[in-house]
Amino acid sequence: MAGLGLTELRTRRQVRQAVANLSDGTSHVIIDLDGVDALSPAAAKEIVFGRSIVPLAQIEPINPEHAVKRALERIHRLGQWR
Repeated sequence: MAGLGLTELRTRRQVRQAVANLSDGTSHVIIDLDGVDALSPAAAKEIVFGRSIVPLAQIEPINPEHAVKRALERIHRLGQWR
């Protein structure tokens, strides 16, 4: 994501736009979060639960910074609707 100039993910829309050109047949998406310093709850929800990114695909975030990893873990622990 940092390679796309995204060092702070604040909205779901930013996440969706970053992966917008993936094909519909994709079954596994790896989102490299190296260099992303901040992740809002909305963006974390889109990564963890957002099926609008690639429907039916398994989404795997990799290389998160400490604060980003905590945000992802919190969203995953609390669930989608929190």
